[in-house]
Amino acid sequence: MGYEKLANFIVNHYKRILLIALIVTIISLILSLNLKVDPGMLSLLPSNDLYLKTYKKATKYFNGVDSVILVAEGKNIKQYFETLAPVLKKLDNVEEVLYKMPVDFLLRNIFLLSDKNEAELILSLLNSGSLEDFFKNLNTLKFKGEIDQEKAKIFFNELSSIIENMLNDNPNGVYQHVKQLFYGEEYFLSEDGKMGMLIVTPSIDTNNVYQIAEFVNNIEKIAKNLAQQYGIKAGLTGSLVIARDEMVVTTKDTTYATILSITLIILIFIAGFKAIRYTILATVPLVLGIIWTLGIITLTLKELNIMTMMMAAILFGLGIDYSIHIISIFVEYRKKGKNAAEAVKEVFSRVIKGVIAGALTTAIGFIMFIVSDSPAFKEFGVVLALGIILTLFAAIYVLPSLLLVFDKKIKNKTIPQKKKDFNFLKFRTLYLVVSLLIFIISVLKIGDVQFEKDMLQIEPKGLESVELNKVLVKKFNLSPDSTMFITKGLKDTRNLYNELKKYDTFSFIDSIAPLLPETNKQIERMNYAKSKLEKLPYRSTINKNSLTREILKLNGALITETIALRAMGLNKLADEIATFRKKINLSRLANLPSEKLLTYQNAMIKALKEIRSKLNLSQIITLNDLPEYYKLNYIGKDDMFLTAAYPSGDMWDMDFQQKFLKTLKKLSVKETTGSALIFLKVMEIAINDGKKVIMLTITLIFVLLLIDFKSLKYAIITIIPLIFSVIVLLGIMGWFGIKFNPVNVIVLPLIIGIGIDDGIHFVHRYKREKDLNLALFSTGKAITMTTLTTAAAFGSLMIAKYRGFVSFGMLLFIGIFLCYLATIFIVPSIISIWRDKNENS
Repeated sequence: MGYEKLANFIVNHYKRILLIALIVTIISLILSLNLKVDPGMLSLLPSNDLYLKTYKKATKYFNGVDSVILVAEGKNIKQYFETLAPVLKKLDNVEEVLYKMPVDFLLRNIFLLSDKNEAELILSLLNSGSLEDFFKNLNTLKFKGEIDQEKAKIFFNELSSIIENMLNDNPNGVYQHVKQLFYGEEYFLSEDGKMGMLIVTPSIDTNNVYQIAEFVNNIEKIAKNLAQQYGIKAGLTGSLVIARDEMVVTTKDTTYATILSITLIILIFIAGFKAIRYTILATVPLVLGIIWTLGIITLTLKELNIMTMMMAAILFGLGIDYSIHIISIFVEYRKKGKNAAEAVKEVFSRVIKGVIAGALTTAIGFIMFIVSDSPAFKEFGVVLALGIILTLFAAIYVLPSLLLVFDKKIKNKTIPQKKKDFNFLKFRTLYLVVSLLIFIISVLKIGDVQFEKDMLQIEPKGLESVELNKVLVKKFNLSPDSTMFITKGLKDTRNLYNELKKYDTFSFIDSIAPLLPETNKQIERMNYAKSKLEKLPYRSTINKNSLTREILKLNGALITETIALRAMGLNKLADEIATFRKKINLSRLANLPSEKLLTYQNAMIKALKEIRSKLNLSQIITLNDLPEYYKLNYIGKDDMFLTAAYPSGDMWDMDFQQKFLKTLKKLSVKETTGSALIFLKVMEIAINDGKKVIMLTITLIFVLLLIDFKSLKYAIITIIPLIFSVIVLLGIMGWFGIKFNPVNVIVLPLIIGIGIDDGIHFVHRYKREKDLNLALFSTGKAITMTTLTTAAAFGSLMIAKYRGFVSFGMLLFIGIFLCYLATIFIVPSIISIWRDKNENS
């Protein structure tokens, strides 16, 4: 059907068209009531992705895979945790609360869990019947092999604390730190003791953002209310908390941005058309297109994912353009004295072809996401392309019908049209020279465009969960975003643990492996401990001279041992001893009076007796003997085991990310997952897909232009603003240090899909009228309005707190205006030069 026939059809049947549109809209609305929303990140990954498959497997075989981390700061952290933990355990959907190590289990089985080198260290201290024996054993201690770095650090830190408490006249402190010699502080505290960490694991699906938000809110409310009673400053962090905060902030941001964009668009319409009715009518095709799209999604996809949730907002920014071009020509010819029916026919004669071509190029920009590896990105492309086409359909059929209804009774009033002469012949060379210089300057800086290394930079400034994420890395030397590994059988679990311990990219490894050594090793260690553990006569007196000698000998013994360790290549252990030497004041300790030293000896003996009295030297450890927390979270069905490894650096820093990912590739276990890994995979897909989509979109759009214009020359002229704007935008990013991030990385495909429209409409109008001034005055006004409305829709995001939205809105705003300026200044200049050459020839 030709455009003239289509116009006549609408003029003759507009009432039927409106009735059919109403029926389809009602049906679509009813259908959309059953539409579900899946806001989870998992839909962004392809079904065969290993991270996704492992995550699903982990949720199937194990309880809470992800966790919420509470960070507390103050003086009464231990009491606060002891009160808070039982309250949190009673909450719905809380699987487990962890805030301290299972020290009783560890001390009871200390020999079964320690290798020979560690056992000798333990024995030398447990075989101390006096303070003199304690220092004598330290002096004669020889390390024959490497001891676990973390255990060595704990041992020498606690030893330093024992001496410090003796110097500060604190027998109770001596008692506590002797008990902590082998495993350190029971509670999860920072080295200075001023900050503590509590971990809450959920029993619900952590991929459901809404459920997780409610879960986090409940924990936060209780934790912060109780914190006030203890004078504690408490806050939550971890990927689940950041996801909750993102949802809250982005919901507010999009609400405010939508209100602002609607307000601006209404003002633009009123300023452009001087009539409120056209503003209202222009939004009808947009609303219908969105409702029809939702109805079809309900019938086919059944739900919206995290990407397609943005469908309405994006269509609002793009779909209004079609109405603007139609109403612009309609109003123009109404002012020339045409009646409503005649004005509608002029619309179809002069702009509908351009409107269709513009919509198709935008749809191509979205449909190209079909090549994505991500199901969510594919659906995003299909849904947006469908939405564009349906909005176009409503604009072509419904809007003219509405104009015929609401504008029919308005009397024709011819308004004299002032002739506009932009005199491009006079300034065209200047426009082109300036544009060329800007283009060249931009090309020079494209290579400086970078991707944001710190992913937390896209979050709102001052967000508590983000700040606490950094605090955890600084104070506890770990990132809260753990990486999960699944292994089959205890053997593979132990091998994985030993493998992970070799890499400094992991600061803490939560696994049953160190708690459950092989049976033969347990028996061997048990027998060794029995043979070496002495029955001691604990002294009740002090031999001051002998004790002083042993204390003063310790410094020399430590120096000798440090040299020996470095000779063996055990530098880390040597460093721990060297650090310990710098902390202690042995000469001052040796000068303490005998009665003080006797008090400290009694405190030490009391602690050692308690440890020895609880030692397990008769039974091997089995799975059933493990602490409840490990049985709940790390032992799954069908002989499956889970290991959680916490990174030693910030997982949102790209430099550390790359180091971390290289480590993962070296590991023998490939079944690994985690929220951070899933996010990084999504980011990788987005970057790779962006490159493919850009190339395919430009290619297909150019082919469409060739088909549409049937002219290589016009196709090239039309695509020039697009290429110019993309290059200059990248140049601006390079010059001003603006970086790509996972949110704004889709800006380029969007600009390509949106930015081509201005050139299409202008060239179509020029081809028909062969009058540059008329094209600029008439179509120029329409593309000015479409640019302003699109810029208002996306630019309003610049008021957001979420910095990812700010950068997205800003880049799209700049890109859209660059396309507009190139269409207004470059395209007419090139056409006028080409026209003059043809006329001269």
